[in-house]
Amino acid sequence: MNEIGIIPNFTGRAIHDMYASYFTYTTFEHGVCNSHIIRELTLAFEEYKQAWAEKLIQLLQKALRTVKSSIRKGNDSIDARTLAKYEERYMILVENGLTENPLATRGSPHTRGKVKQSKVRNLLDRLHKHREHVLIFMYDFSVPFTNNEAERDLRMVKVKLKISGCFRSVAGLDIYCRIRSYVATARKNGIGAFNALVGAFKGRPFIIQQRVAAE
Repeated sequence: MNEIGIIPNFTGRAIHDMYASYFTYTTFEHGVCNSHIIRELTLAFEEYKQAWAEKLIQLLQKALRTVKSSIRKGNDSIDARTLAKYEERYMILVENGLTENPLATRGSPHTRGKVKQSKVRNLLDRLHKHREHVLIFMYDFSVPFTNNEAERDLRMVKVKLKISGCFRSVAGLDIYCRIRSYVATARKNGIGAFNALVGAFKGRPFIIQQRVAAE
């Protein structure tokens, strides 16, 4: 991660999937992608019959609806009483899950190494330890609920690799990434992909610096 050169130079808040190595970096703030959390909670509910997991999904989605409603009303925060209620409910559900999924114990006193825990227990430990990062979207409206948008921007590159197996040249890779970046940036600024491409072919490409200056 250091050699790629992105994370060591990153500032702000990174929204990620709670991969433990990310938390070793203290030069930026952290947030959790709740779409990843909901996927894991769905697995816990559907495969392992954990009722608390379904309730926690519903709680996160309800909190997100409250945030969106507050934004539509022109507010920049949720009232303290509602925040406290959501956080209390979150902790009750996680504690219920921890009770339902106790720590695994060593089968033999002669066995060495760390005792392997279940997937559900590991999820619960992360939810408990990183509560503030899971719920940060409620307290700071500038923090997104999910990083799915960033993943969608990368997905087509992976699809290209899956179909073709590789890029045949560095130049071809550079051209492909520039086109994908151009289209994605245009969409984020309200310009349709077709119009952005037509503009580029006509010599009038979408340029974000010009739009910012004009605004």
